[in-house]
Amino acid sequence: MAFVLSCACRYEPAPARQRGTSGGAPAAAAVATRVVGAFEDVALPAASGAGQPHVAPSGVDEALVSWIEPAGEGRHALKFARVDQRGAGEARLIASRDDFFVNFADFPSIVDANGVLFAHWLQKSGKGTYAYDVRLAASRDGGATWSDSIVVHDDGVLAEHGFASLVPLAKPGTIGLVWLDGRNMTGEGAGHDHAGGDMTLRYAEVDGSLAVTGATELDSRTCECCTTAIAMTATGPLVAFRDRTADEIRDVAISRFYAGLWHTPSFIADGWKIHGCPVNGPQVDAHGNAVAVAWFTIAHELPRVRLAFSRDGGATFGAPIDVASASAAGYVDVAFVSDGQVAITWLEDDGAQARLMLREVLTDGTMLPVTTIATTTRGRTGFPRLTVSGKSIFVVWNEKGESPRIHLARAIVAH
Repeated sequence: MAFVLSCACRYEPAPARQRGTSGGAPAAAAVATRVVGAFEDVALPAASGAGQPHVAPSGVDEALVSWIEPAGEGRHALKFARVDQRGAGEARLIASRDDFFVNFADFPSIVDANGVLFAHWLQKSGKGTYAYDVRLAASRDGGATWSDSIVVHDDGVLAEHGFASLVPLAKPGTIGLVWLDGRNMTGEGAGHDHAGGDMTLRYAEVDGSLAVTGATELDSRTCECCTTAIAMTATGPLVAFRDRTADEIRDVAISRFYAGLWHTPSFIADGWKIHGCPVNGPQVDAHGNAVAVAWFTIAHELPRVRLAFSRDGGATFGAPIDVASASAAGYVDVAFVSDGQVAITWLEDDGAQARLMLREVLTDGTMLPVTTIATTTRGRTGFPRLTVSGKSIFVVWNEKGESPRIHLARAIVAH
């Protein structure tokens, strides 16, 4: 039986992505063969008690792994390490504070935008439980030193701002950033406390000098605590998120930028009605104009991990593909491993233990056998993340227990 982590958030609608339409799936790869090899563990220079891992590509066959670890006296440290075929390099400090907002579902990240590194984290802005800001810092020397951080949003409201996702844009040294913004939710430190108002979805661009431009609202009512996702297509950035309607339907929505404008979100509809945020958002990746969106649903009381493809930059999508069901718990990620093939990861839970799974899927819907990457503890184990860099695929995840730690595994991708 699948488990769902639900927070008693607000109940109202949010924007959505695009509903499944015919003709959207990209052309298939010629031969249905696995391209992801066997995974091997990579030791990380993270302290005991580390958590909230994230991984992103950097260079060729390299990745950046970030995490938060205890730093003593009530402080936490946000660190990262560069990983390649030889293993992980030394841990480098991004920031250390006593006012981080640390949450298993809303974790920091780091990205490489053509040599300029950007890292984001959450920092408390007031006494309210859910009063915190999205902070962003940049490094121009490979992470040896970091700029002072900025608050990405400009509202100044003591409310929840989080679930940020970053992507390098076509302009070197610039990122697109999307986040959930609670400025319209009333009450002190408004967030998950049932105060009035709606959670919104917002976007901005930031360059290496931390100048913020193009700030805009993408959706006026979203699910309050589901992860967002962003990818760069050939025509511009594309955002995936979980919507919320007045009837508590929380389906996946897509907002895309093209021809100089952000366009009204469209939906990939399951009809999942749930009174409370499932803390289980979608993920997206793009390869040119090919787009893959992965998500979890329990619509009609049936747990499923689903996947949909587009070959036109997200304008249309093919019918959803059911990648896993039964004991699926979600917490998905997805990445292209070749022109016509993706790898998708998710967690399964059989009531005794959780398993981190991976499956390769061709863009014509052909599914290859499931691989178990690891068994892990049940409950709030965080959100496994994967990325592809050159001929390497990296997967990072959290392990709870008496001595929490993070794991990283790497495999060869045979393009």
